[in-house]
Amino acid sequence: EQNKNYRVFAPCVDKQIYLYGLDAQLVKGWEPKKTDNPIVSRVQHVRISDKDYNVFADQYRVYILDRKGKERVKVSTVFDLPEQTAIYLAKQSGKLIFAGKQGVVYGVDFSGKVTQFKVEGILDSAHMNVADVNGDGKEECVMTEKNKLFVVQPDGKLLSTYTLDVEEMGYPYIYQFSQTD
Repeated sequence: EQNKNYRVFAPCVDKQIYLYGLDAQLVKGWEPKKTDNPIVSRVQHVRISDKDYNVFADQYRVYILDRKGKERVKVSTVFDLPEQTAIYLAKQSGKLIFAGKQGVVYGVDFSGKVTQFKVEGILDSAHMNVADVNGDGKEECVMTEKNKLFVVQPDGKLLSTYTLDVEEMGYPYIYQFSQTD
């Protein structure tokens, strides 16, 4: 709402998400239920049109809540997510995109519908980032596992794969220097 009234989400080991104001006080009115399992992603605020969503995941479930912490969208699918799962909002499709185990990439829309595809060549848990890496105006999934890098469209089409002469790569950071670089 551009009033610079910032909030800080604190997912904790007690499976509760706490919400603090910058004055270090709990925000009144924020009353989410406890998660079913340990939380594996950070909490993100997403605004689509005129609606606010707070999105995060535990090990087996994705939560899409409203501003008060009530479930806004029910996602019924059960997932198997690694620790430190990163959830992205793909602007073109309007879906949340995240990587599960064994190279499975999930998409969740804001009606709760889930799509998925498997990236061949990924055997365990890959790190994933989402960005328009080829300048075509559409986001791609950039994934790393051990010494391999994969670039995949959100529909599952493999664009490229690289094997590097390293033992292990970490998270694939993407740097954009200009609109075309």
